[in-house]
Parts: sequence; C-alpha cells; structure tokens
Amino acid sequence: MVGVHRRRIIWWLVVLVGLLLLARATAAPLPGVGFLQRLVYEAMAPLQRGTAVAAGWIADASGAFTAYRELQQENEALQTQIRELLAENSVMTEYRLENLRLRQMLGFKEAAKGNYDLLAAKVVARSPSAWNLSLVLDRGKADGVSPDQAVITAEGLVGRTGTVGENTAEVRLLTDPEVAVAAMVQVSRVPGVVQGRQDGSGRLEMIHLPHDAPVRPQQTVVSSGWGGVFPPGLRIGYIIEVVPEPNGLMEKAIIQPFADLNRLEEVFVVRR
Repeated sequence: MVGVHRRRIIWWLVVLVGLLLLARATAAPLPGVGFLQRLVYEAMAPLQRGTAVAAGWIADASGAFTAYRELQQENEALQTQIRELLAENSVMTEYRLENLRLRQMLGFKEAAKGNYDLLAAKVVARSPSAWNLSLVLDRGKADGVSPDQAVITAEGLVGRTGTVGENTAEVRLLTDPEVAVAAMVQVSRVPGVVQGRQDGSGRLEMIHLPHDAPVRPQQTVVSSGWGGVFPPGLRIGYIIEVVPEPNGLMEKAIIQPFADLNRLEEVFVVRR
C-alpha cells in the first residue's frame, strides 16, 4: 500500500517537472542563449532583483548622506556669514552712536562759544576703583590743558583736571570727596559747597546750608564761580533729598549729577 502511494507521488512529480520543462521550452527564447543557460538565468533572476534593490537602497543612502553633508556645509557657511554681519552691524552701531555724541558736543560747543573756551577730549582710561573717581584724557599741556580746569559734558559738570602730562591729563571726578565745588541753588541762589558722598552711591551732597534755607527736591544746583576753579553757571545736578544735620542748625542736600559719570567717552576741558 505504501509502495503504491510512493509511486503515485513520483508519477505526479515527473508530470509536474515535464510540464515545467515544456513551459520553459515554449517560452520566447533569449537570442544566443541555450536551454540550460536560460534555466540558470531564470533561477538567478530573484537574486539579481534583490541585488538591484539593495544597490538602489545603497545609492539612495549615499545620495541622502551627500545631501545632508551639503546642507551641513551650507549651514556652517550661513552661520559664519551671520557672525560676520553681526560684527559689522556692531561696528556700524558704534560709529552711529559716536556720530550722535559728536554732533551733540559740536552743538553744545557752538552754543557755548563766547562764554567758554572748550577743548574736546577723549577718555582713554578710567580709575580701577569701584567708585570711578578719576579718568585719563588724550589731551595735555601741548593742547593748553593745565591743572584745576573744569571738565564738562553737554549734560553738566564732570570734575576738574589734576596731574597734566604733555599729551594726557588726569581728571578728578565730582564723586571724589576731595573735589569741592563752590555752588548754589539756581532758583533761590542759596550758596553751599558740593562734594562727593563717601558711600559709593555716585551721588553728591551740598553742605553748609542753613536749616531754614529754601532748598527743595528737584531744584537745580549750578557752580557759583567762587574760588576761581569752576566758571559760574555750570550745571551740576538736581536735589533729590534734603537731610538735616545732627546739630539742628544746618542741613545738606543730596544731589544726583546731570552727567552720567560712569559712561563718559568724550568730554570738554574748559580752558582759561
């Protein structure tokens, strides 16, 4: 029984192979290719298709990597260009701001012509002290600068010259407690002495004021011209507070300078 079943399976296999061979034999022959060669080609076709697909994937991956690298290089180039443009913009901004300051200084100098002999100077160094008590200017004896000359900006009084070299000059700022300015309240003409506070606040104080003096916050304080160092009428600052002295007989006024003493770049020296 088993033998009969086995012979039947073999017979069907022979028939199936015969049919396959017949189908292959009747298919359109490849020019110059024999029957056995055609069978080999047919057997290799799936492998060839797989190889072609794999090659396509590799080509696609290679192309994607190349495109990514090109995009990366383009991005790096753009980043470099952006940094260069930012640097150029920063330089142009500095030129524009300097131009505005110089125009303001020129206008102030023209307005002051006839009242003061003003010499423009550039700040080239600043005191390392946290209180910023002094500056160094790029002008000196060769430019007519001498000790104890007033130094101002368009906003107001800055200080006075100290040690003067041939081409440089030291400036002692108003915030230095050793710099005293004979001053007065502009409206009431109440006199006093303005000096730097010793608390590092960058503010000034007007001392020797009678306790009943008509001195109020927001009033402007100017130089009086007494003492000969500072010409009269130079704007110093405005009063922000009036404080009585412990003895009850005098009071002092706390003053905010008009000039920003921490951001000075160009100033004027008032030559005699």
